Amino acid sequence: MRRSIALLLPVLMALTVLLAPSVSAEPVNILEVGSYEASIGASESATFKWVLYNNDNSSYLIRVVPTIASDGGEVTATAAESFATLEPGDHWTSSVTVASTQEVPTQRADLTVMFEIVKMDDPSQITAVERTAAVDITALFEKGGAMIFAWENNLPAPLNSTWGTFAIVLLVWIGIAMLVRFLVFPIVQLLCKRTKNNLDNRLLRLLRMPTLIVIISFGLVDSLDILNIPADVHVAIWQLYRIITIMVVAWTIYRIFNDIVIGFAEKWSKKTESGVDDVLIPLLQKAGMLIIPVFAAGAALSVVGVDLTLAVASLGVMGLVIGLAAQHSLGNLFSGILLMLDRPFKIGDVVKLDTGEICRVVKIGLRTTQLYNTTDHDLIVLPNDMLANRKVENWSRPDNRHSQGTEVTVAYGTDLEKVHKLLLKVADENPDVIKEPGQMPYVRTANLGECSVEVKVWYWVDLKNMWRVASEMRMAVERRLREEGVEIPFPQRVITLNGPPSKEERQKVIDLSDTAPKEA
Repeated sequence: MRRSIALLLPVLMALTVLLAPSVSAEPVNILEVGSYEASIGASESATFKWVLYNNDNSSYLIRVVPTIASDGGEVTATAAESFATLEPGDHWTSSVTVASTQEVPTQRADLTVMFEIVKMDDPSQITAVERTAAVDITALFEKGGAMIFAWENNLPAPLNSTWGTFAIVLLVWIGIAMLVRFLVFPIVQLLCKRTKNNLDNRLLRLLRMPTLIVIISFGLVDSLDILNIPADVHVAIWQLYRIITIMVVAWTIYRIFNDIVIGFAEKWSKKTESGVDDVLIPLLQKAGMLIIPVFAAGAALSVVGVDLTLAVASLGVMGLVIGLAAQHSLGNLFSGILLMLDRPFKIGDVVKLDTGEICRVVKIGLRTTQLYNTTDHDLIVLPNDMLANRKVENWSRPDNRHSQGTEVTVAYGTDLEKVHKLLLKVADENPDVIKEPGQMPYVRTANLGECSVEVKVWYWVDLKNMWRVASEMRMAVERRLREEGVEIPFPQRVITLNGPPSKEERQKVIDLSDTAPKEA
């Protein structure tokens, strides 16, 4: 809009000079923009604009003084900027807003704007220019007199009086509410019974009472137009009605959210294996319990004219401060959500941490995860960001079976094929060792050591039996090798001496022989 005005200014200035020489002689020209008559309702506003152009060689100080003439109620006229300075060739748009309160009756308000133009290099030269505008204001509540809606009340006395008309209109509204309660809702309920799900029936039950409250309260406020009550009282009642309506709507939304949406989500979560919904649904329910009342309270405060701009800005700053202070907790929160979505493990899985603990997952929360240490019989609580950023082995995937081995060392010169057969036989004899295709026990020569040959038998067992089977396999391998006469050697050291040993060297050999283990 301002850009269009700026583009038209040269044309307007030229036309002003050609068609109105008397006006062009003024140091500051005041150009009208648009219409200067407006129609508004009570509590609304209208804005008028004038463009001031300095066509002189001197600078001028402009003062804007708006005044309003009204027949009653609070009608105000406010200039967007009361002062401005115009340099030669500059232009400025002056805006004046006319506003009214809710209590203003129907009237026509006349606006007069005084522009005081003061020459900067000669303050004694003051020029005053007036501009006018008019605003038609429609009252928020029109007094209906003895009117039953749009019809004249021609009933006999005392029904044709103001109070009689008020009672009749109020009874009509109550009748409308009863008609909705006992006719409309039963018909809708019959139609809902034809559907397969029960969602529409539950929704209908929740909407029945709030609908009646809104209809009856609106009928009461609408009937007050007939009575000659003060405008401020009428506005207060109207505000009370709006607050009641906001509270009823907020309560209805909360019931729909809590009873229908959350109820449906809980039923759906029971059918899924994911743990995300089991945690997020209670969190969503608590958030709804907080957000819905906050929005309802904000809407109710706005009805009575409370400006929430500062409160919203304060909440934004407070949220930023809380976010910075709780960034570690928020990191755990998002890590917990990612763990639930990615699902590297679930409740009941056996996992091995990078620190060596073997634990069973007990609970996956939004901030921490609880792990039961199967070895030490204690509960480990870890922040979720630690689990999300560290190595975790899930022993329950892809199944609840674990591969483990039993290692033994035999002396050089031992028949390794015989040892392999003995170890496989030990594994076959254990009933808890799994013997299925793809998970059969096998033996490998693991390493050629300095003093012995290392042989290891690998096998699969269920996680619940892994510790017991490992102990049984060690005992069985030792017993079978001893029965078959297979030597499990001790560490040995060979020392070669060049020439006759000295006294010190002989003593050193004696000391080494004394410390070597001896067979029983």
